[in-house]
Amino acid sequence: MTETATVKSQYADTGVDQDATGLSALIAQLRPSFDNHPRARVAVDLGHYASVLEIPGLPVAIAIATDGVGTKILVAEMAGRHDTVGIDCVAMNANDLICIGADPISMVDYLAVETLDTQQLEAIGKGLAEGARRAEISIPGGELAQLKEMIKGVEPGSGYDLVGSCVGILESGKAIDGSRVAPGDRVVGVASTGLHSNGFSLARRVVFGDLGLSVDDEMPGCGRSVADELLEPTAMYVKEAKAMMTGPADVKAFVHVTGGGFLNLTRVAANGIGFHLDALPAPPPVFATIASGGNVSAAEMHEVFNMGVGFVVVVPEADVETVREAARAEGKESWDIGRIVADEEERVVIERGEGPHLESRDGHFVETDTLAGPFVR
Repeated sequence: MTETATVKSQYADTGVDQDATGLSALIAQLRPSFDNHPRARVAVDLGHYASVLEIPGLPVAIAIATDGVGTKILVAEMAGRHDTVGIDCVAMNANDLICIGADPISMVDYLAVETLDTQQLEAIGKGLAEGARRAEISIPGGELAQLKEMIKGVEPGSGYDLVGSCVGILESGKAIDGSRVAPGDRVVGVASTGLHSNGFSLARRVVFGDLGLSVDDEMPGCGRSVADELLEPTAMYVKEAKAMMTGPADVKAFVHVTGGGFLNLTRVAANGIGFHLDALPAPPPVFATIASGGNVSAAEMHEVFNMGVGFVVVVPEADVETVREAARAEGKESWDIGRIVADEEERVVIERGEGPHLESRDGHFVETDTLAGPFVR
């Protein structure tokens, strides 16, 4: 097998370090806290999309997830449009929570602002309320902090950060962690609505730096403005995922394709398996614009962005059409994008029709001219 030379990470050039060493050091300090409370057992280890707490004697467990909107907020500030980032905040949390098999029920938000702006706060609240409606959850409270010395926006006084923590419930002992995934299972991808809320440090550098565009300009190849394209809210997958879990399909894993792109597939708990993706759909035009405008390699594009697939479901082959019908019922396109294979190296392999294929190595994708491995047919 031949490999192309490793390309310097453009994402790292924007100041985003994807090295997991720092995260591992943080986790090492937190793990001893698992036993601090005698009536709550941590049932899922750190590293999955959500945490699960089981209470001895109770049939229902509690699931918790937390996430924010990231530097997509800077685009909202540039455009003066704040009524969609709340949808993103809810979606990033509820979509993570559903990945563990939980039913999201409520979320609280943390909003840190540079200055109090009534119109801005109202617009953010409008988005949060719409996100809560789409996820079928409540937002009963939160925290508003004024941090003028810490929060700086693109214009004086405009800065803010938005984060949420979502709670869900599931039957005790029934978490979906991917441990039952096995060779022969199929991988179903559900469409994204664009960038969602990941990779914006790189996307902003390309769009506003390399391409020199403003939020009011037309996004090349997309037929809409830069603001419309970049601020498209993150898709909510809660309703179809709940339908999949309560229906006849045997759902073995859910994967929210967020920061890390298709490397998120390695979060499943099963050992000795790999993902062979040989039927990914053509990405929406915005991804081609970013790739060409910033000269970003295919390998980096697939480990930073969702490339048009925002959610993944792993099921036996017999259940593929059942889960695809659940996605269609919520107005989302889906595809049978690949299969689970036996692979001791636990790789994610993306077979591309044209150009080099992609294969995960040490937490990154590399481009290969020839697919190798006993799992390739």
